Amino acid sequence: MGMRLSALVEAVGGRLERAAPSDGDRAITRVMTLEDADGSSISFITNLKYLDALKTTRAAAVLCDARTLKLHGELFPCPVVVTGNPYLAMAQLVTELHPAPRHPVGVNPLAVVHPEAVLGAGVTVMALACVGKARIGAGSVIYPHVFIDDDVEIGPDALIYPGCVIMRGTRVGARVILQPSCVIGSDGFGFAPDREGRMHKIPQVGNVVLGDDVEIGACTTIDRAALGSTRISNGTKLDNQVQVAHNVVLGENVVMAGQSAVAGSSRLGRSVMIGGGSGVGGHLTMHDGSKLTGGSFVMHDVPAGETWMGAPAFNHISRAKAEIHYRHLDEHVRTLKQLQKRVATLEAQLAGAPKAAGEGEKS
Repeated sequence: MGMRLSALVEAVGGRLERAAPSDGDRAITRVMTLEDADGSSISFITNLKYLDALKTTRAAAVLCDARTLKLHGELFPCPVVVTGNPYLAMAQLVTELHPAPRHPVGVNPLAVVHPEAVLGAGVTVMALACVGKARIGAGSVIYPHVFIDDDVEIGPDALIYPGCVIMRGTRVGARVILQPSCVIGSDGFGFAPDREGRMHKIPQVGNVVLGDDVEIGACTTIDRAALGSTRISNGTKLDNQVQVAHNVVLGENVVMAGQSAVAGSSRLGRSVMIGGGSGVGGHLTMHDGSKLTGGSFVMHDVPAGETWMGAPAFNHISRAKAEIHYRHLDEHVRTLKQLQKRVATLEAQLAGAPKAAGEGEKS
């Protein structure tokens, strides 16, 4: 059914520009890319790399910010919805126009649920899921092939997608999303060597605590603490194939991109951002608002608000200067060799020069 364009503009707190009087009544049914949009779609532009696609879009309207409209207004072939944060507005409209599928409430006969499990109102447990002696909050949805161990607590309105494993003692907050095949609460990597070098497993008897509004990507692993808790705080988002080791603490609204990892007992403050393929060494602290660019590895504490890059990583400004020097390294080496030759020549000339009268005589 969709919504009228004017209603969507109101929903995102924007304003409609370059529109005919009748455009506000146009029915919008979905959000699409600039290339794929049609007359019933709304699109967006947040990256100027897509200006060519903007010129030819068939969208009914396009979301953008005021600066983009001012600088490139002549490229828009359709009405414009101006908003301070078009990317966030796009996310709001996707939620509005593409609602999540609804599943039958209740326990499927092919699911296995412990008789002492406590399921809140409106919980859905699909076929072939296995729920131990756990507590699951109201409105949560458990997809097929999920394993939930004993002594697990899951808050309301959680989405646990197929193949997820939630081990004993785990605490999951409200509105948490676990993407397919993630593992929460597996044993941390802890071993003690004896004199012969044989490794003896250190029992991992802690747990994992996920705060509210956390999202964990597909095939991501969060290890239980050796003692105490591995903690993922409210609003944190982890991408696919991320590794969080035992006793790590992630602050609120941390973002970690795919294939990144944090080693044991490290702490990330509020709003820390970790680029893809990056690593944080063990027992380190990245303070509030710090950032690590993709492919970097941190071996020291990172001060608040700083961006670090490289392997080993250090401040991105210093690193960028070092990279510039590195690119000219051959030139610098040639210059150094030339200077060495000149110095050697001058030394030889000085050594063979006749001594001035009285030079070297004792007074």
